[in-house]
Amino acid sequence: MLWLSVAATSGLAVGLVAHRHRLSSAISEQQQLRDDLRHWEHRATHDPLTGLLNRAALLACIEQRLVSTPRLAVMFCDIDRFKAVNDGFGHDAGDLLIGEVARRLENLTDGTMAVARLGGDEFVVVLDADRAEIFSRAILGAMRSPCVVGDRMLRVSLSVGIATTTSTSSSPTELIALADSALREAKRLGGDRIETVTGDQHLQRDESIRRETMVRRAIADSRTVPYFQPEFDVETRRLIGAEVLARWLADDGSLMRAAEYLESVVDAHSYERLTESAVRGATPLIDVVLSSPFADGFRFRVNLPQHCAPRAWRDDRIVTLFGPSSLDWLTIDVCTTAVTDDLDAATESLNALRMRGARVCLADVLTADLRALDSIAIDEVRIDGRVIGSERPSDRLQVDTARRVSEQFNATLSAVCVETSEQSQHLLGLGCTRQQGRLFHHEVTALEFERLLLAGTSNHSFDPQLA
Repeated sequence: MLWLSVAATSGLAVGLVAHRHRLSSAISEQQQLRDDLRHWEHRATHDPLTGLLNRAALLACIEQRLVSTPRLAVMFCDIDRFKAVNDGFGHDAGDLLIGEVARRLENLTDGTMAVARLGGDEFVVVLDADRAEIFSRAILGAMRSPCVVGDRMLRVSLSVGIATTTSTSSSPTELIALADSALREAKRLGGDRIETVTGDQHLQRDESIRRETMVRRAIADSRTVPYFQPEFDVETRRLIGAEVLARWLADDGSLMRAAEYLESVVDAHSYERLTESAVRGATPLIDVVLSSPFADGFRFRVNLPQHCAPRAWRDDRIVTLFGPSSLDWLTIDVCTTAVTDDLDAATESLNALRMRGARVCLADVLTADLRALDSIAIDEVRIDGRVIGSERPSDRLQVDTARRVSEQFNATLSAVCVETSEQSQHLLGLGCTRQQGRLFHHEVTALEFERLLLAGTSNHSFDPQLA
C-alpha cells in the first residue's frame, strides 16, 4: 500500500510538473502574441525611421483632439534646404539628420502634445493653440546648435506653419492643409521663420498649391525652356548681351507668359530651382557665344530670386550654380531682399563671384536698403525704362535714386523695358548706354538668338527694325 501511495504521489507530481510546463509555455506564447501584436500595432501607427506617429495615427489623433480640445493648433515643420544635404552628403546623411530633428522635437514635447512624421523632412506637432507660439519659437531655438550627422556638423533651420481652429469646425485634413499653406509662406519668405493661419481665414490655397506643384513638375520634367532678351549698347549700336529667362511649356505645348507662372512660384526654393533650370538650359548657347568672335565683352544677365533662402548662400548653392570657370560673361541681377536674411554669407558669395569676373547689378534701386548693401560691391544699377519721362513722383524718384546710387557705388547704369526712342535718348543722356526692351527686340529662343547674332555685321551691330 505504501508503495502504491508513493507511486501515486510520484505520478501526481510528474503530472503537475507537466501541467506547469504547459501552462508556462501557454503563458509564454500568449506573451509573445501580445508582444507581436504590440509590435505590429506600433508599425502600423509609427514611422519606421524616427519612431514618431505616422500620417494615419496623426489624423486619428487630431480627430480625437478636436472633440476634447476647444482650440487646437497643428504645426507643420520641415527642414530648410534639406535637398542640399541629400544631394551633397547622400541619403544616409539625410536620414541621420531627420532622426536628429525628430529627437529634438520629441525632447521639447510633453504628454499633452503629439509629434508625427509625414514623410521626407516633414513633421507635424499637435498641441493646444494657446501654447503654439511659445512652442514654435522653442523649435526654432532648438535648431540653433549644429546637428551631428555622422562625422559632420551641420547647421540647419526649420520653417514652421501653424493652423489653429476657431469657431468654425475643421477636419484633420483641412487643418493639415492650412498648416502646409502657412509653411509654404514661411519658406517663400526665406525659411527659418514661423507663419500662422486660422481656420476662419479664407485662403485661396488650393489653386496656388496646384499651380506651384505644376511649376515644380515642369522644372523636374525639363519643361522649362530658356529664352533670351537681347541687350544693346545704343551708343555703339552693338549687341552686347542678353538676359536669360525661363519660360514654361504647358501640357498642351503652348508657352505660358512669365507673369502667369511666376506668381505661382511662392517658395524660395522653387525660385532657386527655376533659376538653376534657366542657367542649365542656357549653357549650350552661352558656350557657343563665348567661343565665337562676339565673346569679347559679351555678357549674359541672370536674375537671382527676389527671396533667396538664407541657406542658399551658406551652402554655396548660388556660387556653384555658375560652375567653376571664369565668369567674365556673367552679370547677376540681385534684389536687397535676396541678401539681407544672411548678409554676411551673401556678401562672401557675391564677392567670390566678382573675383571670378562676374558683375553685380542692383535691380531694386527704389526699395533697396543701401545701408544693408554697404559690404557688397555693386557694379551696375538697373532702371526700368518705362519710368523715363513719367510725371509720377515715384517714377521721377526712381530715376533720381538710380543716378545717385550709381554715383555712390561708382556703378554704371543699365535699363530694361525700354519701349520708345524718347525713353532711349533720355537714358542715353543719363549715361545709360546698355539698354534692352521692345524698342530693340523681343525675347527669343536660343536658335533665334543665334540667328540674330549671325544677322549682324562683323561688329554685330543691331537694326531697331528687327523688332
